[in-house]
Formats: sequence, structure tokens, C-alpha cells
Amino acid sequence: LRISTVSTTVTGVEVGSTMFGARILENVISGVENSNTGGWSAAGIILSSTVFPTDILIANNMISDVKTLNYSLHSTFNAAGIRLNGGINTKIYNNSVNLFGDVTVGSSASSSYGLMLTSTAINGLDVRNNIFTNSTNFGVTGSTSYAVWLSSTAIPVPQIINNNNYSGTSTATTTYRLGYLGGTIFPTLADWRNFTL
Repeated sequence: LRISTVSTTVTGVEVGSTMFGARILENVISGVENSNTGGWSAAGIILSSTVFPTDILIANNMISDVKTLNYSLHSTFNAAGIRLNGGINTKIYNNSVNLFGDVTVGSSASSSYGLMLTSTAINGLDVRNNIFTNSTNFGVTGSTSYAVWLSSTAIPVPQIINNNNYSGTSTATTTYRLGYLGGTIFPTLADWRNFTL
């Protein structure tokens, strides 16, 4: 459990710019929360730099209960199970991400993401055999929860994103959607397959 009000991203595991060949394996990460009202993010695992984190393997981790406040819709200032700000040849295999629970503090619609990609410095990504579940219930109407969220259409595609299990729950205030790419919403598995194939 890691709850903080710091003005930076709160994380379970962070990989910075000088890492090559790091292995993030078999961790149980739960209860990562940033309650800073200025709108700072939280992540179970993050590759935090856009510069040269290379050949990173993220595998067999269990990540759950990552939260921020009701702050901003479709923003990088939100919660993510796994977040990549960069990375070359990153492999994400056999992880389980489960975001859930009520978010009651804050006054703006917000979002959360099982997997978040935020940079055009992501190349050679391979995401396979993971479970991404998001049933976060935000207290402000118009909020969204996503399995996978890509911030920009400029992120190089295609990346390999195959054979993953996606699920989520909508509530009266929060709509679950499978994927997002720089303004384009992919509400169903069929839509997402057309994009990732």
C-alpha cells in the first residue's frame, strides 16, 4: 500500500532512462494511490523516461487497486496499471491488471487505464497474454475507464498487442471502453481487433 499526496507520479515499480535489459517479474503491487488535488498520476509499473529504456521485460506481475482523484478526462494525470512513457523492444507478458473501487474526491470527470502508452518514443512493443480489467467507478458523471489507452495517433503502429483478455464494468457515472487512440474510441473487442491487427 502506497498512498501519497506528492506532486509527481506515485508508483509501485519505476524504470528510468538508463536501464537496459531490466526484468520486472512476479511482483504483487496493490494499493498505489495519489490523492494530490493538483492532479498527479499513479501507476503500478512505469517506464518513466522517453530516453532509452531498452529491452525491458514486464512479466507475471499482479497489479491492482491503482487510483487517483476525479481530476481530468483522457489525461496522463490519471491512474494506470502499467504505464509506458517510452521504451524500445519492451515486452509485456502474462500480467494481471485489475483496477477497481470508488473514486469520490474531486469535481471533474476522470479516466483510468489498465495499460497506458504516452509517447511517440515507444517502438517494438510486444503485449501478449495479459489480463486488463478496469471497473473503476468515478464519482463524476462523464468519466471513463479503459483497458488500453494510447495518448496520441503519432505513437508508432503497428505494435504487437495480441491474445490479451480485456474486461470492465460501466456504472451510472463511468463508461467502460476497451481502447482509445488519440481521440478515437474503440468500445468493443471487434473494433479493437480491427485496429491492432
